[in-house]
Amino acid sequence: MSTSPRRHRGTAILFCCLYMPLMAAWAEPSLTGQSGLISMPDARIEPDGELRVGYAWDDPYRTFWGSVTLLPSLEVSGRYTRISHVQGFANNSKYGDYKDKAFDAKWMAFEETDWLPQVAIGTQDFLGTQLFGANYIAFSKRVSAFDLTLGYGTDRLSGVFGGARFKPDWLGGAALLVERNTIDYAADPFAAESGAAERKGGWAYGLEYRDRLWGAQLSTTDGQWQANLFLSLPLMAPEFVPKINEPAPYKPTGPQVPVDVWLADASYQRELVDALLKQGFRNVRLALDGTTLRASISNGRITRVGRAVGRAARTIVLGGPKGLERIEITYLAADMPLLSYQFQDIRGLELYFAGKLPLRTLRNSVAVYNSDPDYFAFVVREDLLDFDDKPDPAIEGEITEESKVLALRTENTPGSSLTWSPVQLDTFFNDPSGALRYDVYTRVSASRQLGDGLYASGSARASIYENISGVTQPSNSLLPHVRSDVAEYKSGQRVRVDRLLLNQFYKPAKEWYARGSAGYYEEMFAGAGGQLLYWPEERNWAFDIAVDALRQRDPYSAFGFRDYNTLTGIASLHYRLPELGVTATLRAGRFLAKDDGVRFELSRRFDSGVEIGIWYTMTNGDDITSPGSPSNPYYDKGFFVTIPMSSLLTRDTRSTAGMALSPWSRDVGQMVVSPSDLYRLVEFNRPNSMKIDPMTGFGR
Repeated sequence: MSTSPRRHRGTAILFCCLYMPLMAAWAEPSLTGQSGLISMPDARIEPDGELRVGYAWDDPYRTFWGSVTLLPSLEVSGRYTRISHVQGFANNSKYGDYKDKAFDAKWMAFEETDWLPQVAIGTQDFLGTQLFGANYIAFSKRVSAFDLTLGYGTDRLSGVFGGARFKPDWLGGAALLVERNTIDYAADPFAAESGAAERKGGWAYGLEYRDRLWGAQLSTTDGQWQANLFLSLPLMAPEFVPKINEPAPYKPTGPQVPVDVWLADASYQRELVDALLKQGFRNVRLALDGTTLRASISNGRITRVGRAVGRAARTIVLGGPKGLERIEITYLAADMPLLSYQFQDIRGLELYFAGKLPLRTLRNSVAVYNSDPDYFAFVVREDLLDFDDKPDPAIEGEITEESKVLALRTENTPGSSLTWSPVQLDTFFNDPSGALRYDVYTRVSASRQLGDGLYASGSARASIYENISGVTQPSNSLLPHVRSDVAEYKSGQRVRVDRLLLNQFYKPAKEWYARGSAGYYEEMFAGAGGQLLYWPEERNWAFDIAVDALRQRDPYSAFGFRDYNTLTGIASLHYRLPELGVTATLRAGRFLAKDDGVRFELSRRFDSGVEIGIWYTMTNGDDITSPGSPSNPYYDKGFFVTIPMSSLLTRDTRSTAGMALSPWSRDVGQMVVSPSDLYRLVEFNRPNSMKIDPMTGFGR
């Protein structure tokens, strides 16, 4: 076909108005979700931590996609594409059209300067079936109001491509686009069936609009209309919703009394303890040594340790005895002493809480260090009070770790809690009997502290509506079915106890943490085991080992078992880059299907608290079932997202919501769900291990 008129029109758009006023060019998503023009990539990436999710329509392709700037120079994205008119499985119309999962990545190799362009190297669909695989290099340079791109691609992006984005001030958030599309649609998989073979590529034109939190693009290529709509979220923002429903800081109810009067009258002591309990603090212990008051506390609601300790310090300074010269507060997690704060300038604390002293000045008189369990044991032997009475349970709306909707939680003084999650959702993709399988259910969870570091916990779920029982194709895995029979567990019983555990936590030494567990770990396995964590003080690395003797549960019996036992042992080395919030973890050992190997994890926690990560596992399990083969066994891989609900709610909470997505449900390289992972527990409560100062949010 003749492309001369289009070529001339594209050339005119590329070079007209070169000297219009310049507006900072944003990186925008292409139809694949990866930053680019329309169908072609460019060298741009979004600001660090920018998350985007969207939907693209480009017949015969319908694509749900997501992308994130995982590191300052690295963008990763994933997409789930439906190919119209192509049957997913032969002789099975229930599944519908063919669906494909793909993962893309782009690395900014060189940042733009006054004279040189920005350079990026990228890859598309580099995992799994790789139906739409491609590699490329792209160069982008801003000239006045234009952002010009030239690149070269291989495979699906075959040859030289290029284009421009025109974004002057007077267009506001709008922009005009032109590109040279080099995709050979006829070479796409199933091109004849889907109709892609009729497409020719060539010049494409588009109009887009971008607001801070959303954007849209409408375009046309070889007479074919395309559309892209997306939402954008800055993960580097500390929070997305202001905490307008947060309880007010403590205010004294009466005048302070001297230390000797306070010590002689138990009512003053009781008043201070009650003030701490009413603010949500638990495991409160107090000890007075002359003019030094020592306290231990825990808090299951406030996200940041510095904020929780600051609120406790405010309460003690304003509601405790007058004449204190030093305050020491030890923060507990699972009844293990983690961090100790030592305040040596009480007058400075008073001025800070009155708004008359900046935090940078106060912190010069504050010492924060890893708690010594021996010293802590000495302190608690000197307790002033032994209180067993319990205030009325407080009920608050909260999101539990697994929940996706509002839950109700009641908690009493020793740390017992009851949580109801009215609606939760499990989803499964790409089963041959249907592209989307789901289970909508309700869950009740309870926990109780039985003694020092000893906790009992459990949860039960009841299915409300599900279509997983419609799965007709059994697992064809040649390994023990440790995960691939998931449909049986989701549909076997409408009401099921999925967790019933005893956990004993212990801190044997200053840099050591231990846990022992027994019971029903999760819906598929029960057993007994333990974990030992070593985390040197002021170091960015940690090491742990977890060993569990497990037996597989029967999906059709509340507490029965299948005839499968295994002993798993996983050693893990963690290394953090606190300045970036990045954690790299290498695990090695024996996995659930008795396969031996290694698992690599890389994750990043952004300033908002959102964590995004990926994993890749290689074992000797040799999973040759599709998409694996004898010459190329399948290795477990995927990505996960954890969202702190405090960033989305008007009240602080430690609850999180999360999801993990793997291309296939397989048995190779699988791990049991930890009863309570010590590394995660300590990391979450150890500000120095993250990109968070131990005084962040102090007392707010």
